[in-house]
Amino acid sequence: TSPIRVSNTYPANDATDMPLNKQISVEFNDIIDPFSIDGTLELKTGSETVNFTYFNSGNILQIKPSNNFNPSGYYILTVKSRIRDTSGLE
Repeated sequence: TSPIRVSNTYPANDATDMPLNKQISVEFNDIIDPFSIDGTLELKTGSETVNFTYFNSGNILQIKPSNNFNPSGYYILTVKSRIRDTSGLE
C-alpha cells in the first residue's frame, strides 16, 4: 500500500470568487484514521488563526470555519503533522 496523500481539494489551490459560506474539502487517496486528525490542522488568514470544526467520512475531510470567509481574505490550511490512513501509513 502507498502512503496517504491528498488527491483533490475544494476549493482548488489559489481559487478565487468562491462562495463565502462554503466548507473546505480535502480528499485523500485512502480512508483516514479519524484519531490521527486532532491537532494536525491549522487554518489562517494572514497571521490570524481561524476557528473551525471538522469532520471526516471515509477519505474526505471537511473543514468548516466558524464564520463565513472574508471576501478579501486569503486563507491557508496547513496540516502540521501527518494524517494516517486506517492501516497506520502516513
